[in-house]
Amino acid sequence: ASRSGDFVTKNFPGGFGYQGTANTNNYVLGLGAVTETWIGTTGDWSLGTNWSLGRPPIATDDVIIPDVGVAGISEIISVTTAGQVARSITNAEQLNIQSGDLTFTQASTSSGIVAVAGGTLTATGNLTATTLNLSAGALTGAGNLKVTTDFNQTGGSFAPTGSIDLTRSLGN
Repeated sequence: ASRSGDFVTKNFPGGFGYQGTANTNNYVLGLGAVTETWIGTTGDWSLGTNWSLGRPPIATDDVIIPDVGVAGISEIISVTTAGQVARSITNAEQLNIQSGDLTFTQASTSSGIVAVAGGTLTATGNLTATTLNLSAGALTGAGNLKVTTDFNQTGGSFAPTGSIDLTRSLGN
């Protein structure tokens, strides 16, 4: 049997979750989850220039929104376009679902603020958030929901179907 091709070590860009399996006849390359990091300050989720990969997140992306700008929760990332997706989200700023919709499918966390103010947040994966504000729009999904510090609902539709564990600050 003859073999041809390049069977040398492959070096792929970091953050792309490649998995390679080599054997005597071929090289199989599988693409795992991709990390997409917010590099903007206050801005729109759907604008590609705000993201490390130059495009808005897609359904296979693990999204990271780090503490950007001034230390602490100082920036607002707004979802204003329909059909926004991510595999998971790790958020340290204010994620504001205004008029569009955002769906994630794997466990996600927020040490910042998640605000649903007119759009729809669909939590198919579990969500653990420090602060969750629901003033308009809808929060749905089969994932479990845990709010550790402050849940505040002044309007909107609260309809998650997973288990719910909420903490409210005094006076809310």
